[in-house]
Amino acid sequence: MYRFVALIWNRRDREASREAAALAAQFANEAEPCGRVLLDGLAVFYWQPRTHSLRSYHLPSGSGLILGRLFKHSTNDSASSLVVDISEMEAARIVATNGRHLVSDFWGSYVAILHDASTGESRVLRDCSGKIPCWRISVERVTIVFSNVDDVLPLISDSLSINWRYVAAFLFFDDLRTRESGITGISEVLAGGCVAVDKDGVVADSFCWNPADVYRRSGPLSDGDDCASAIRQNTQDCVDAWASVFKRILHNLSGGFDSAVVLSCLRNSPVQPLVTCLNRFTDRAQEDERAFAREAARLSASELLEIEWAAGGLDLRASLVNAPRLVKPTVLSFGNLDARFRNELARRFGAEATWTGQGGDHIFFEAATNLTAADYIRDHWFGRRFFSAIHDAARLTNEPYWRVMHSGLRKGLLRSKWKAEDDTWGQQPFVVKESLPENTPQYISHPWLADVLDLPPGKQFHIYVLADLLNQTGPLIFEEGAPEHHPLVSQPLLELSVRIPTYELVRGGCGRALARAAFAGRIPESIRTRRSKGTTRTYTTAVISQNKNFIRELLLDGALVRQGLLSRAELDPYLSAGKPLRPTQIFPLVACVAAEAWIQSWTRYTAQRRVA
Repeated sequence: MYRFVALIWNRRDREASREAAALAAQFANEAEPCGRVLLDGLAVFYWQPRTHSLRSYHLPSGSGLILGRLFKHSTNDSASSLVVDISEMEAARIVATNGRHLVSDFWGSYVAILHDASTGESRVLRDCSGKIPCWRISVERVTIVFSNVDDVLPLISDSLSINWRYVAAFLFFDDLRTRESGITGISEVLAGGCVAVDKDGVVADSFCWNPADVYRRSGPLSDGDDCASAIRQNTQDCVDAWASVFKRILHNLSGGFDSAVVLSCLRNSPVQPLVTCLNRFTDRAQEDERAFAREAARLSASELLEIEWAAGGLDLRASLVNAPRLVKPTVLSFGNLDARFRNELARRFGAEATWTGQGGDHIFFEAATNLTAADYIRDHWFGRRFFSAIHDAARLTNEPYWRVMHSGLRKGLLRSKWKAEDDTWGQQPFVVKESLPENTPQYISHPWLADVLDLPPGKQFHIYVLADLLNQTGPLIFEEGAPEHHPLVSQPLLELSVRIPTYELVRGGCGRALARAAFAGRIPESIRTRRSKGTTRTYTTAVISQNKNFIRELLLDGALVRQGLLSRAELDPYLSAGKPLRPTQIFPLVACVAAEAWIQSWTRYTAQRRVA
C-alpha cells in the first residue's frame, strides 16, 4: 500500500489556514514523511512505499499527485501500457474533468489527489480496485485524508471513540461495506469513490467509478462466444500489465479455477517474471487440493511448494494482540496468524509480491442464484433461449423448474424489487437483536445499491457481489514482506464483467461457465470442469479449538457483552460447556473474536495516551 496524509482546507479562510498550518507542522515533526507537496489549500505528505510496484506521479503546474501504479487503457491495436509520467496536457484534462479523464483513460491501483488552482477545489479519488486504503476525518475546518490511521493519530486521538452502531452491524453481517467506520468521525472513501472539498471548504462524497454507470453508459454485451474471447483477452492483458511491474512472484496456487487462470496467463505473458507457486492444505480431503495444484504447476513448468496451513502456528492471542490498528474490524485479521511465516517464505524466494486468484468468484460470477433467468426474461421476454435460461438457473440452484420460472417472470416481467437480504445474509447467531441499527438492511447496504433499480435484478446482485470484493480491509497493510496482489481485480476486467449479462456468465448452468469456456485448453481440464471448492473450515476450527481458553476469556467478559451487543448466554455453552459449534456458527464466532480484539487494541491505545 502507499502511506499518505493530505490536509485540505479553504485557502480564503484565515482561521482554517492557521489550523492547517498547525496540523501540518505537528504532523511533519512527528511523522517524518519522505516527500511532500504544498499548495494553496492543500498539503500532502507521503512515504516511500516498501515495494517498487507503487510510485508517485507528480502532476505539472501544481495540479497535485497520484500515488500508486498507472497503466494506459488498451486499444484495439495495443495492450495496456505502463505509465511513466503524466504530461502537462493529460494533467490539465484530469483536473478539468474532475478526474473523469483519469478514470476513463487510465487504470491501476492508485489514490489521486487533485488540485484546481483556478477554483481552489481539491479532490481525492480512490481507484475501483480499492487496493490502497483511503479514509477521511474533519478536524475543525481542515479535512484530513489518509491511508494509515497510525500516521494521523497524533492529530485526532483526543476525539477518538468506538462507533458501536457500526460494530453491532459488523457482528450481524461482517461483509458490510459502508462509508461509516468503526471509529466515530472517520469515514471511508470507498473503492471508486471521490471526496471533493470546494473553495469554501464544503466536503462532498461521490463516486468517480460506479459499476451501474458502466453498465448504463456502455450497455450489455450479448453474444456468448465474443464474450468468452473478450474475457480471455482482457484477463491476459491485465496479467501482462501487472507482470511488467514484478520480477519475482510468489503465487498462491490453491488448486481452484481462478488461481490456475492467473498462472496460465503468467505462463503466456510476453513478460516472464520468476514465479514460485504455493499451495496450502490440511489433511482433510475437501481441504487438500494439492493434486489440482500439481497439475496446474506442471502445465506451466512452475515450482510448487506444498505447506500445511498450521505451519505458521495457531497462537491467536499473540497474532491479534500484536496486529496493526485498523479503522474497522475485519475477519481477515485472522490472517496475521502466519504473517511472519509467509514473510520468511517470501524472503527465501526473493518475492516482491504474493499473487492470488482472488476476485474470480465475483468477476466471473460463481453464484447460485435464479436471478439469471429473470435477467434473460427482462432482456428477451420469451426469446429462443427462454427454456435454456430456465434450465441453467434451475441447474445452478437445484430448484424445480416451476419455481425458477415463477421467480423469473415475477422479477423479469413484473420487475418486482430484488433485495440483498433475500439472497445474501441472515441473523448472526450470537448478536443481540436489539443492539442493531435501525433499518439494518439499509444501514449495511453499499451506496452503489441505492441507484440500481433500472438494472436487471441479477446484475443488481452482481454489483452487490462486486461491492463486497472491492472494499475488503486488508489486515497486513504494513506487515507483509511480499504484499498480496490480486491481478484479476483490475478495472478493465471489472468493467467487462459488469457488461456481460448474468445469463451469459452462467450459460450451461454452472458458476463461471463463460470463463471456463474462455480458458479451455489453457488450464488443466480437471480444474476447468471442477465444481467443488476448497475450504479452510477445518483449519479455522482447529484455530478456535487451540485457542478456546483465550476466546472464552476474550468474549465472555469482553466489551461486546458489556455493551449488550453479544449474548453471553448464547456464547457460554460453546465456550464453557464444550457444546460443538455448527458449521454455520464457525465464521460468525470468528467475527466476534475479530471485533473484540479490535476493540481491545483501541482500548489499550487510548489508555496509553492517557498515561502519557
